[in-house]
Amino acid sequence: MQYEITAAQLNHFKKEGEITFESLFDDSVRQVIANHQTGEDLFRKEAKIRSIVLNPKIGKLIYELIEKRPIRLLYDRIVEKSTIDLNHLSFQGVLIGVLFPFSENTITFFSVEHPKEIEEPALLVVYGATNARYVLHEQDPNTARLKKMGYTYGDRLKTEDFPYIYR
Repeated sequence: MQYEITAAQLNHFKKEGEITFESLFDDSVRQVIANHQTGEDLFRKEAKIRSIVLNPKIGKLIYELIEKRPIRLLYDRIVEKSTIDLNHLSFQGVLIGVLFPFSENTITFFSVEHPKEIEEPALLVVYGATNARYVLHEQDPNTARLKKMGYTYGDRLKTEDFPYIYR
């Protein structure tokens, strides 16, 4: 995957709050992702998913889009037929969401300011800032998961639990 963002693409992202790139990975990546019909934090369970969502080339694209770094992985989850609003998560310091759809070899990056409607199954990956913290948001399934990991509200996320993708 080698991709350079053009000025027109960057302007589109800033204006529309999302951008889709085609063929950033070969089709085998889409197939690995599509093998999972449900689940969250797949990067913790499967090395192939981990290598995709922690790919520094994705981190570089995120940096080019939002001009912030370092960037850390917050979580991944299989989603379908839902609205993703990155402002309503149990994380403070969310930077961007990334969708890997099952049905096509594309990647969509979307901003915190623009909720994303999702129809088809996809892997949602959310990235955040270095100073991301655990906050209460009762409707977010991550609330209980982070408690089980030993976090309390206001805690900074640990690098061993939420690795960096780009510095």
